[in-house]
Amino acid sequence: EKKDIFISITNKEIVYRNRPDHLALYKKYKLAAHLIEVAYYADKKNKKLHGARKEIYVALSKEQDSSMARNIFNHANLASNELKRDLASED
Repeated sequence: EKKDIFISITNKEIVYRNRPDHLALYKKYKLAAHLIEVAYYADKKNKKLHGARKEIYVALSKEQDSSMARNIFNHANLASNELKRDLASED
């Protein structure tokens, strides 16, 4: 069943319909990763967002044949433990 994806950002509150973490259930990890990164910039310290981000990047990492790609996605996963996008930056 095809559904629209909608993210509404108002007053620093993020409302998802077909949330990025739900996309992961359908193995749409690349799309889910793009959407979770957009959501990150709207609410950088949202713990639920980082929980979903971790799940998405763990699953995306497992799909990779390349060790470099796996490490990049694992880095994003680990950064979310600290509510960051990237461990190498201040953001």
